[in-house]
Amino acid sequence: MSGLYEDEPDSLVGRILNEKYELLSCLGSGSMGAVYRARHLTLKKFVAVKVLHSDIERSTTGIARFEAEARAAGRFEHANSVSVIDFGRESDGLYFIVMEYIEGQDLRQLVFSEGVMTEQRACRLMSQVCAALAAAHDNGIVHRDMKPGNIMVTSRRNDQGEYEEFVKICDFGIAKLLPRADDSFGQEPMTLKGSFFGTPAYMSPEQARGEPSDARSDVYACGLILWMLLTGQRPFVGENAMSVAMKQISEPLPDISTYRSDISEGVRKIIQRATDKLPERRFSNGRAMYQMLLPYSSGKTEHINAAAMMENLLSSESLRTSADELNEVPGNVAIRPLLLPAMCLILGLVVAFFVFDATNDGDESSAISINESSAEIMGPPIPPKILITINGVPEGTEVFHLGQLVGVAPGQIQLLRNNEPALLVLRAEGHVSTSTAVVPQSSQTLLLTMKSKMKTVPSNKEKPKPKRPRRSRDRLEDPFEK
Repeated sequence: MSGLYEDEPDSLVGRILNEKYELLSCLGSGSMGAVYRARHLTLKKFVAVKVLHSDIERSTTGIARFEAEARAAGRFEHANSVSVIDFGRESDGLYFIVMEYIEGQDLRQLVFSEGVMTEQRACRLMSQVCAALAAAHDNGIVHRDMKPGNIMVTSRRNDQGEYEEFVKICDFGIAKLLPRADDSFGQEPMTLKGSFFGTPAYMSPEQARGEPSDARSDVYACGLILWMLLTGQRPFVGENAMSVAMKQISEPLPDISTYRSDISEGVRKIIQRATDKLPERRFSNGRAMYQMLLPYSSGKTEHINAAAMMENLLSSESLRTSADELNEVPGNVAIRPLLLPAMCLILGLVVAFFVFDATNDGDESSAISINESSAEIMGPPIPPKILITINGVPEGTEVFHLGQLVGVAPGQIQLLRNNEPALLVLRAEGHVSTSTAVVPQSSQTLLLTMKSKMKTVPSNKEKPKPKRPRRSRDRLEDPFEK
């Protein structure tokens, strides 16, 4: 690959890989590679293709990590995880992974465009995330980079024919594959002791210290993501990556009740337990956290009450007594002799309750409407939006705001109502990109023009191209995930 690709991923647009994947447009670029929207020429369907950066292709470790990403995503199958379709290498050394194409937004974009979520919606989305992680953890895979930008939200029809939000987790670029008995290939460790991997804003304390990570590191990140969905803010903020990582190690997560008074005690405890600084005090894996989130995603009061009872029973506070009283090491769990039978009894009652409730779902007299408990779970209203109509530009012009695609012109786009100017960037093939500033206080119409690109006539003597400064691919260049 040419060095041009390092700074201009768009230079690969139009290329056909493996004689069947045509790269149509660049969706984004990260630390290891760029992701393209592509077309499968035989099946006539869209796919996503991740291409390894040219400088990493010269690194044996980088190639091994890229292959590990394909192997990790292909090692298990789950409806809430992006499927890997193909993996290959071109004759010029270009490595690529072909994945299913997801039409939608990631959680970061969703919160930015719509504001904070209701408790029910946030728990419903995160329960799907934890379900996919449960399957990964069962297969010995630790994601290690769970963050809002790696969780896509799309929509699909359910069995009743209604559209519902559906989650897909992606980017296993730094996933850790634990050895399995059925592995037929050897694996060399690609993570050195003391290595710093992940996104500091959602990184577990053990990752920040460069220590080995396991499923509980993913649980910690999920707790921070749930906190973000409910508050609309990053959990920890600092001047640089290292300062954020140090806060993950030393500073407790702010109590969510100081930001919102409508969050139930059960969800608050789930977040508190998932983000405990000590791994042994967190949920053991994605499945354990999924089971606790599931009742809160239904919105039914009886489910929430039952879950709160179980959470209170299983919480570290109710099972742990003081070290002075029991003469034990602080942090160890001590169960009194009579507590175990009580736990079994309550667990049996809760299970029987859910089974009984499931058999009466069709009984209108026993069903409780979600709207009846909406006052307990609804959060602040979504910020109002205004419509911006853009005319005069070529068909298919893409409109970006804050680096995110917000619509296609000519046509209408939506922006959050604000008194501050918003900068819109317009890009169209064969035309010079342009920008315009608008103050989104009310709906308005813009009439814009874009200049066509002039075709340059090649001279007899080609001038050397000036070297461009190389841009950093730091995962933290997005201010939302510092």
